[in-house]
Amino acid sequence: IPGLTVTTDLIAGFPGETDAHFAETVAFARRNRFAHMHIFPYSAREGTAAARFAGQVPAEERKRRVRILHELDAELGQAVRAGFVGQVRPVLWEQPLDTPSESGLVTWVGLTDNYLRVLATAPVGADLHNRITTTRLVGLQGNDLTGTMV
Repeated sequence: IPGLTVTTDLIAGFPGETDAHFAETVAFARRNRFAHMHIFPYSAREGTAAARFAGQVPAEERKRRVRILHELDAELGQAVRAGFVGQVRPVLWEQPLDTPSESGLVTWVGLTDNYLRVLATAPVGADLHNRITTTRLVGLQGNDLTGTMV
């Protein structure tokens, strides 16, 4: 599917997760180039079956694995977003991010049809809320794409 972006949720350090399992997770994520990974460490909850499983991963190791996955998420997400620079995509505008600048422009935030966050400027008074416009993706600003409405 052209332009498809895929995200995932990951639990790091689930009971029984070995170093080899974790390496497989990292390789799988890298191979699949996730646009974003929602990552959290396994946390035992009293009364759950998993809290009684053998092979509990030590807290410090869970934190280390989460850190590695967050670094991978940043790397992959940046690469995925950079791959869309130069494309023209529909963007659903959500809200203005700031107060108007001296130049009479305000920055809006929205999402492409494949759920990538975009920032673009529009004249003060332009009501883009809940509107879709065709937008050229022109660059990256942190974790966001920047765009120009066409």
